Amino acid sequence: MLSILALPAFAEHARWDTLEQSAEQAFMAGETEPAERYWADALSEAEKADPQGLDVATTLNQRMHLHMKQRSYAAARADCERALAIREKLMPEGVLTAQTMSNLALICHKLGEDGRAEELYGRAITIKEKALGKDAPELAVTMHNLANLMSDHGHVADATRLYRRAIEIDRRALGGDHLELSRDLASLGIHQYKSGQPAEAARTLAEALGVAERCDDKSELVPVLHYLALCEARLQHPDKARVYNERVLALAEGKNGKGHHANTVHRLNIARNADDMGKAADAEKLYLSTLADAEAGLPASMYQLAECRIELAHFYRRHGRMQEADDSYAKALSAYDKLSDADKVRLYELPSAYSDLLKDLKRDNESKAMAERYLHVHQRKVK
Repeated sequence: MLSILALPAFAEHARWDTLEQSAEQAFMAGETEPAERYWADALSEAEKADPQGLDVATTLNQRMHLHMKQRSYAAARADCERALAIREKLMPEGVLTAQTMSNLALICHKLGEDGRAEELYGRAITIKEKALGKDAPELAVTMHNLANLMSDHGHVADATRLYRRAIEIDRRALGGDHLELSRDLASLGIHQYKSGQPAEAARTLAEALGVAERCDDKSELVPVLHYLALCEARLQHPDKARVYNERVLALAEGKNGKGHHANTVHRLNIARNADDMGKAADAEKLYLSTLADAEAGLPASMYQLAECRIELAHFYRRHGRMQEADDSYAKALSAYDKLSDADKVRLYELPSAYSDLLKDLKRDNESKAMAERYLHVHQRKVK
């Protein structure tokens, strides 16, 4: 039986639990504002009972996912740091502590603090191995995230080893038809593609596709098909690449609607397929229609505008239409200069390609100035 003095504390915990569950349900349903309100109220209830208690850590750890979805990385980090401090004090070798370490590592990676991210992932893996054993699916998640970090830094062998270990764990623990296995295989395939191994990547991604197609959740189909298309294009199989690209575009349009900016990259890839198949006129129409849709978007996305103009300029340059390429690169640069540093790195090829074109046009001073102006972008990409 509960003592009379324990009843108020029990009631407060019950209110916190109800609010916490409501927040998580709202978040899973995509209802951002209600989730934010529920988590704020849940945190307030938990802090009344004990500002340094585990309920506070739970709410902070869960609310972090909302901040990540909103790309509010500083807020996510603040919540995660506080949650970790509580959990490390009260349960230093606990699995929940390791989970918070992994979450904080992911945030640090997003913020470019990869040294700390790697250290946190390593500590989380040690705790999980000790608490759960070396074949726990929870361990595979952390290994997968650490592999992503290693891949981003060009540590090919380390990333490959970690991806394969995650695949081995999830295949044994979850079976051959699980979404986590599809994600593991997809990430390994993407890593292989980016590491200059398109044939091996195509084989891995084909296996990932088979698993993804057997899962009820089809969310992995888009990235798998996208990179399969890139592999086939790299292997000079534009007909196969187009089949994959058309399938991924259909999926993206079904999810986002036909005019959505998220579909832009898939339309541009289909245009490149057409060009690779010798259908230059069809390719140009596709490039121009995709650009027109990007220009008509409200609000206009500077990233999509830059991306469309870069690909159109590449097309003109491949076909010797140098003045049109010059004009398209210049317009792309106007949008590019308005992007965040992170997005500039994603489209790092623009300054380099434009500098090369200017050199071909015998405008050496402009070419040199272009290369020097954006050298920091190239250095960040290499780093």
